[in-house]
Amino acid sequence: MAKVNVTQVTSAAEHLNAESTSEEIKRHQLATHRYPMIKSFLEGQISAKKAAKAIGLQLAAFYRLAQRAKGSLSYRSIVSRKIGRPQGAVSEIVEIETLIQQMTDKHYVGKAANFAHVWTQCQAEADRRGIKRPGYPTVRRRILSLGKREMDLRKHGVEYVNEKYGPKPGYKETSRPLKWVQIDHTVVDLIIVDAVTRKVIGRPWLSLAVCLHTRVILGFYLSLLPPSAVTVAMLVENCVMSKDRLLAYLKLPGWRSYLTRASGKARVDFYYFRERINEASRVKKFQSRNYETLTI
Repeated sequence: MAKVNVTQVTSAAEHLNAESTSEEIKRHQLATHRYPMIKSFLEGQISAKKAAKAIGLQLAAFYRLAQRAKGSLSYRSIVSRKIGRPQGAVSEIVEIETLIQQMTDKHYVGKAANFAHVWTQCQAEADRRGIKRPGYPTVRRRILSLGKREMDLRKHGVEYVNEKYGPKPGYKETSRPLKWVQIDHTVVDLIIVDAVTRKVIGRPWLSLAVCLHTRVILGFYLSLLPPSAVTVAMLVENCVMSKDRLLAYLKLPGWRSYLTRASGKARVDFYYFRERINEASRVKKFQSRNYETLTI
């Protein structure tokens, strides 16, 4: 069997003192029992199977124990540790987190910033401070926890972030009516109650369809149902169907439609409008000028 280079594993006796507890003494005794077998295995004098059997461990557990013993200067890495969080563990975690944060702030900057570079700096700084090195997955998770926006800000700068995540002002340009129709839903500022009991029924929803080019309200739908496919279907039906029955129900005369064009252009395109919805076959052609009002 090939010999393994071993860093000295010292006896645990030097760690005991008058204030040592019975638990520490028992762990010391266990360490002195296991240490000779571990040393013999690491020096290639005995097989792992024989060493594990001699100290009463399964082979997998023995390998884990031998791995911890490599380079160890204390029996605490050889024997089972005390149940619960080790003393000073909380402060060590805080120190590691602080280290990762500082290295991220310092080195995750610029277009060349990456996880590996920050992790390498964490390794070097941890050795300099004498604390446990953070693993690569830990460093990567901490950087990812910043969020995509913050990561892009550190790598590409404010201008890039504003361009990618900021609001993009603008408007839709249309050349004719009905080229772009927008549908929106809103709750009416009105509470409906029962006519007899006065019990609150709820607030109705108002759905509107608006022509973006002319700003004309093409149709509406009022219901207690929240927005859904049914709501949109009823709204579209109201847009394309005749309004004569609604006008008759409200006892209103038919209204004339007006179009005002104020685009600032010297000439406005030709428009085609329907004289009336229930006379769809008849279409009139109108030519408008800047700030000219057309009667349909």
